[in-house]
Amino acid sequence: MKARSTAGVFESLAGVAEVIRVTKPYKLVTLDLRPDKTVVRVGDATVGDSELAIIAGPCGIESREASLRHGKDCFQAKWARVFSADAFGSLERRLTRFRVWAIKAGEIMSAVRAEFGLKIVTEAVEESHVESD
Repeated sequence: MKARSTAGVFESLAGVAEVIRVTKPYKLVTLDLRPDKTVVRVGDATVGDSELAIIAGPCGIESREASLRHGKDCFQAKWARVFSADAFGSLERRLTRFRVWAIKAGEIMSAVRAEFGLKIVTEAVEESHVESD
């Protein structure tokens, strides 16, 4: 009964059109509601199909040397096919030298891709920051 009374509180709020009680965790991603798996392709690597997909790398691109070391670790271990890192670095970099660092980080990630054949995944803040091969 408590769930119904809580729902009533939310339904009475201005701007709320409908309250839906979630009875299962992760309702929006469950295969019960959407039985087809989402498969994302990154070059010849896939995420979401029947094979385990491991995406690995540092939280952020800090230097060329560190990124190549991480890329080498992923490559030599043979378990990661996709290298992931935040191209924009820390909040400080985002606010100060944002565009210059993003270009340099992109060049570093390209070096990791060229050296080890790993696919690259990172964030993009604007569509203009993405260049497709």
